[in-house]
Amino acid sequence: MNNKLFFILTIVGSILMLMLLFSQNQVVDAEPGFQENSSADVNQTTITYLKSFFVDSKSESAKESIDSKIQALEYKKNVQATAMLTPQKSLEEVCKSIMLEETNASKHLGLDLPVGIQEVKGDFLGEEGYLINTMWRDEYSGFKVEIYAGGLYQDEQKGLVILNIPELSFFKVFYDPEPDGSLRITEVNGYRLQLTAANGSTHYFDIPAQQFTNEIAKNLSIIDLPPAPTAIMDPCAPFRTP
Repeated sequence: MNNKLFFILTIVGSILMLMLLFSQNQVVDAEPGFQENSSADVNQTTITYLKSFFVDSKSESAKESIDSKIQALEYKKNVQATAMLTPQKSLEEVCKSIMLEETNASKHLGLDLPVGIQEVKGDFLGEEGYLINTMWRDEYSGFKVEIYAGGLYQDEQKGLVILNIPELSFFKVFYDPEPDGSLRITEVNGYRLQLTAANGSTHYFDIPAQQFTNEIAKNLSIIDLPPAPTAIMDPCAPFRTP
């Protein structure tokens, strides 16, 4: 850095420091509105000084440095001016905006999905190493549940069922204890799935018991689901219509 550039930047820095100190002293006993105007005035005064140095400077590097400072201060001034002109939104307005976005997102994602037994494309959960061919979607114990049936990509003879309860972050894989190939959901009796293996044999999976069984009517012990996550107070609850 040449001596002239150093001299210019030193002067600019000194001016900024003096203005900031002067501004702080003035703000102590001032009203809030005066504080905002004082800050804006300081920015504008500094910009004016910098522009005068910019015109007088003959060094290109000095001009670049001064110009970058001018742009930064002008951006700050514009942001402050915009913030002062923008009225603060009420909680109800903010909540309505959020709920509108949620509604649009729900429509976009198509959350009203069909229930019952569905065919599944071969690439579903493929990255996780599963070859899923059918699924069952409905409700169980007050939660939306999805059951996937298929096998492993690496070993198609190893049939499996996956229980997925998104609201509980519950995702568990159950392997067929008597593997006869990839499984397909063919029928549902209550919460007991009838599965057909690749070799044609019939298997059953009980959702409440979270296990395979060889009998459609056999009573099994119910396995408790994990607890629901702790509810967080919704500040928009008063504005949500039932």
